[in-house]
Amino acid sequence: RFDFVDKVKSKNIDQNNEDLVLELIAIDYLKNKDDYEINLIFNNNAHIALTTETIEVRLEDQNEIKD
Repeated sequence: RFDFVDKVKSKNIDQNNEDLVLELIAIDYLKNKDDYEINLIFNNNAHIALTTETIEVRLEDQNEIKD
């Protein structure tokens, strides 16, 4: 089964800057009528909003990263 993102919006992201590095600080979602909106929130007040009909998530244990 394939699920797709129906719409993508971004704010405060210079998509022409190939050297731009964003730090993801939060993920949020909300139900909007028949769709979901997933918000990826980055540093410097940048964000990406994804609209989709379903959300499927898979969570796996991750090993601790040691410096």
